[in-house]
Amino acid sequence: MVGSSTEGDCTDCVAGKYLEVTGSDAETDCIDCGVGKYSAAGSDAAADCLDCALGRYSVTTPIAESGCIGCVAGKYVDVTGSDDATDCIGCVAGRYIDVTGSDAASD
Repeated sequence: MVGSSTEGDCTDCVAGKYLEVTGSDAETDCIDCGVGKYSAAGSDAAADCLDCALGRYSVTTPIAESGCIGCVAGKYVDVTGSDDATDCIGCVAGRYIDVTGSDAASD
């Protein structure tokens, strides 16, 4: 856009991306947070990129928090920022988890 006259003409970086500099003129300047992380649209710092919560992971980027996927029933993940379904740990013999997105073996 040439000749913009209002801040409202500026477009947010999409969720899962951030941009720390002013005066950018292209969507490609927005930086991915990385897998296992998410951010809100319009983020302006790498610190805005947050780890997917316990019990959740992401394999793609960019994403909003809703893009973090819960481990399937029978598995859990007890660390934040997981970036693959293989991070989800199966319950030991004799125990089970009947919900998705569990964050501890004791669930």
